[in-house]
Amino acid sequence: MYADQGRISGYTLGDLADEAVESAGKWSPEFDDANTLNDWVVYICMYATDAAKMGISPQESYQKLLKAMNLCGLAATRMRGDEGHGDVTARHYDDLP
Repeated sequence: MYADQGRISGYTLGDLADEAVESAGKWSPEFDDANTLNDWVVYICMYATDAAKMGISPQESYQKLLKAMNLCGLAATRMRGDEGHGDVTARHYDDLP
């Protein structure tokens, strides 16, 4: 068993912060505001699945997992309502009985 099991390393947290800065430069708040929960989960799963593909290097897998981690954090922040968002965009069927 690893001594740091259950903890994210400082190096990974630093890389995650770098990924967050990079993604903030690519995507606008307006784009993020238009995402439904389904959209967020699809993006997360896309990157997490790509990380597990055969034939890619551990570094490529690591980068894909960082992207998935960043998206998880963004989606969770929106679901929690931090920064005044309150919630993600409603899905077309959310108001159905």
